[in-house]
Amino acid sequence: MVCLPLTPLLRHALRACDLLGDWERALQLFEQSRDNGVLPDVLMYANVMSACARNGRVGNVLKLLADLRVRHTLRRKSIHLKKNTLKKYKL
Repeated sequence: MVCLPLTPLLRHALRACDLLGDWERALQLFEQSRDNGVLPDVLMYANVMSACARNGRVGNVLKLLADLRVRHTLRRKSIHLKKNTLKKYKL
């Protein structure tokens, strides 16, 4: 896996997709970058999950969260989700 200088640009592009409500494009960019060897960071995951959650794509959010846990060996205790955030996106 490669962590390129393009990572901040990709992160911003994913955030823009989130703000525009374009979850499909966010997911496409995320998957293409990962397939091309870019190691996604937690913020990239967060932006894609936010875009999906805003558009009711809960299944996609859960898949991304599972992938994040596996790829970054996160434990349940290290992920802090506020109750308000869960209620806001109806997760």
